Amino acid sequence: MIEWIELYNTGNQAVNITGWTLADNSATDTLECYNASLSNCDIINGTSFAIITDSDTVLYQNFSIFTNVTRMKVDDNAIGNGLSNSGDLIIVRNGTGDLVDVVNYTDFISTTEGYTLERIDPLDTNSSSNWKSSLSLNGTPDYRNSVTP
Repeated sequence: MIEWIELYNTGNQAVNITGWTLADNSATDTLECYNASLSNCDIINGTSFAIITDSDTVLYQNFSIFTNVTRMKVDDNAIGNGLSNSGDLIIVRNGTGDLVDVVNYTDFISTTEGYTLERIDPLDTNSSSNWKSSLSLNGTPDYRNSVTP
């Protein structure tokens, strides 16, 4: 099973995600560049995506579609302590520890294996009804969510 989380920069300005963390119910990980030899590997350009995986992912080998995406990984072999299919808490914090986003998907949706959880409106960060199971098997990494109107 491949676990990944996608961040989308809704603004027009690039965002540096150096020092950002990703946590679930049990563990916190620091984000790192998937390929640290690339310059600006921790920058999400305006209206662009970042894909976050565990450190030994095969996601990037399985999908040849990643063209303009920031490729990040967590500092170990699991996002948090491993994301639960029946629900989990996901917390994203910036380099100074400020909350960027949080979702508790236990409360409102489950997905069939192979389908991802997608935010319908990327600007609505507060509503539990703003999430839906993807329409596409394996989700839509590096592309607009399949449930976004």
